[in-house]
Amino acid sequence: MNAPEQLGDQDRAILRAANRVGWLQWQGCGRGGNAVLVRVGGRDAILTNAHQIFDSKTGKTLGRCQNAAETRGRFYPNASYRDLGNTFRNRALDARFSVGVTMDSKLSGMNAQNRFTLQNDYLLMFLEVDISNREAPDGQIRGYVPFSSNPIGADVPGYIVGFDPRFDQDHGGQAMSYQACRFSIKTRLVIDHTCDATKGSSSSLLAVFENGELRLRGVNTAVRLPIGTTAPTTENRSE
Repeated sequence: MNAPEQLGDQDRAILRAANRVGWLQWQGCGRGGNAVLVRVGGRDAILTNAHQIFDSKTGKTLGRCQNAAETRGRFYPNASYRDLGNTFRNRALDARFSVGVTMDSKLSGMNAQNRFTLQNDYLLMFLEVDISNREAPDGQIRGYVPFSSNPIGADVPGYIVGFDPRFDQDHGGQAMSYQACRFSIKTRLVIDHTCDATKGSSSSLLAVFENGELRLRGVNTAVRLPIGTTAPTTENRSE
């Protein structure tokens, strides 16, 4: 990222997108992951992977969530911010702000047999209150990540934005990261990419730069590489 006075259009687009990618924590289940703020049918919603909460082969909720009559979560939209002490743990005030969401399997990619594949590994959840029209901690109206024009083709310039667990060890807690990479978009629902991702980076935003902003082209769904690799590859896969 360039110095503030040298920021280009794409630098500014990355910073705006960071306000729109947050952390989804499932209540009482001990599970969580990335989520992207979008707008659907005039309402704020988040897009994440279905495998965060569902078993892809049975459609049942995972772990301790199995016994929950109603699976609920909290979306933390300011998770990319640090507190004044520049520490990643125990971030205060703004970073702890959250909004409730309720899971509805009807808004996922599961089929009639309650199963899903990599291509259909998504879950959409509406927020209890809209936050896209509110100020983010940087004083700007937060907004949301708009959907792209769905380009299809090889060697498409793109970005990945989200949380990568490898930063936990480096910085003492979770940190948002971004990088430029290349997409090979084979169909409307399948993207192979060269982004350096690892297990735990599921649901990171995969975006293309259109009309001066990052627009959603997919979310990261699976990684085929050994955990911890830093070598770019086309073997990573996205929904």
